[in-house]
Amino acid sequence: LAARAKALEETYPDENRGFGRVQLLPFHRFGIFLSSNDQGMQVIVLFASLVMVLVLLLAVVACINVAGLLVARSMARRREIAIRLSIGCGKMRLARLLLAESLLLALGGIGLGALLSVWLSQLLVSVPLPFPVPFEVEVPVDAHLLAYLAMLVGLATLLVGLAPVLQAFRISVAGGMASVSSAAGFRRWSLRNILVTGQVAVSTLLLITTTLF
Repeated sequence: LAARAKALEETYPDENRGFGRVQLLPFHRFGIFLSSNDQGMQVIVLFASLVMVLVLLLAVVACINVAGLLVARSMARRREIAIRLSIGCGKMRLARLLLAESLLLALGGIGLGALLSVWLSQLLVSVPLPFPVPFEVEVPVDAHLLAYLAMLVGLATLLVGLAPVLQAFRISVAGGMASVSSAAGFRRWSLRNILVTGQVAVSTLLLITTTLF
């Protein structure tokens, strides 16, 4: 890249003055250029930061969605949990069961996500781009990034799995044997309502940010 830039500067010195100075920098060092006077570098940093924000917002929406589904599922299992408690199942054993189910969900999501990322990266490279100049895109699958995301997804799923555990600890045998509607009651700000409100808020923010992007 440096050799090509230097050749362009020598061939067209008026249009490419100073173009031969090329720097290759890792992403984690981009932050030091935000305060510099190089507007081109600032644009690159802001562009990459916006892409990361969009990805993180999408991940937050997915985590909130899974949390809401797990909480709704735990509410539907009140009767099952009450039966388990009535036949002598300890609460810690019940907590291990619910966390194991969350761990299986996390492992399944990580595996499917890894396969989907590999397939989508290959699909993205195979699509021809209608640019007036030759333009080649490479989207390699980074093993370090996949490991980091797998750890993040696993941790988030286990934390989300604590919600049904906490609800299970509050279920009494007599109350759980009753109907779900009568046992659950109505609370203006239940955990499910908070999760749904948060998901709508973050989804709206994601849509606005994507539209501006």
